Amino acid sequence: MARVLIVGVGGVGAPAALALADAGVTALGLCDPDVVDASNLHRQVLYRTEDVGRAKVDAAAERLAALAPRLRVERLRARLEADSAGELVARWDVVIEGTDAFAAKFAASDAAVRAGVGLVSGSIVGLDATIVTVAPGGRPCYRCVFEEPPAGADGATCAQAGVLGAAAGVVGALAAAEALRLLGGGAAGRAGAVLRYDVGAGTVRRRAPRGRADCPICGKAPVAARDTDRDGGERMAISVHIPTPLRKYTAGKGEVAASGATVGQVLDDLEKNHPGIKERLCDDSGAVRRFVNIFANDEDIRAMQNLDTPVKDGDELSIVPAIAGGEL
Repeated sequence: MARVLIVGVGGVGAPAALALADAGVTALGLCDPDVVDASNLHRQVLYRTEDVGRAKVDAAAERLAALAPRLRVERLRARLEADSAGELVARWDVVIEGTDAFAAKFAASDAAVRAGVGLVSGSIVGLDATIVTVAPGGRPCYRCVFEEPPAGADGATCAQAGVLGAAAGVVGALAAAEALRLLGGGAAGRAGAVLRYDVGAGTVRRRAPRGRADCPICGKAPVAARDTDRDGGERMAISVHIPTPLRKYTAGKGEVAASGATVGQVLDDLEKNHPGIKERLCDDSGAVRRFVNIFANDEDIRAMQNLDTPVKDGDELSIVPAIAGGEL
């Protein structure tokens, strides 16, 4: 028996529910407090015009029942809150979280890790999507990837930046595929992952983040940084992948060139050519903000030498901030 809880039955959760129903999942829980809105129909594929004004969980449950009569659907018209998430999440095998609220993302992950339940968190803003998969028991968990929620204008949501409806469908399908991977178990099902879907480039990049020793939810023994034999003595040309929320600093470009022998030097050069971008990435002390991840090729710089991580000619830096998009 496979039981999946979907938190946020919107742009991400709706296509994920369809994919899981088609895949033969036996039970789905639908957790969402909202009603169907006409402005969101282009990406919330479970709903029709006649559903506008109805509770999402009711309209979604009826549509899924028609498509998969043997599927058991539990309706939970409520918002996922930190104080009640633990009891709810523990009843399911995997959780897919696709809300537009950072608080729900952290609450869902924290509860899933504590309950030993797998979690997939999907978000899309503009042309950038992030899917974070947390294996049962965590390590790494969502807080290892994004340590804390962004504050105010530092975070991006689809309500602020918009979202391409077709892209939301892809993110929902990817989230469902990750959930099925976790349900399948085995070695593959025990691995966490960060998938970044760049709609503009048409690429999906998969990365394996590392658990943080100081994580308050899943932290264990310190994780050693990988050694590197890269020559950092010469400033190198580096490709920097810019997420949608930061492209206003790069004249809309999704990829720019910068130079430097270390990640820190590359960010300094990035700031010189695109003023204002670095303060969105680093705090007043110069450290990378806790809700921003930077990957040198496919490695999280926090698992290496952080801003002192050497880079070489032809390397790529990918900036992956916490984003929240999918439900609204």
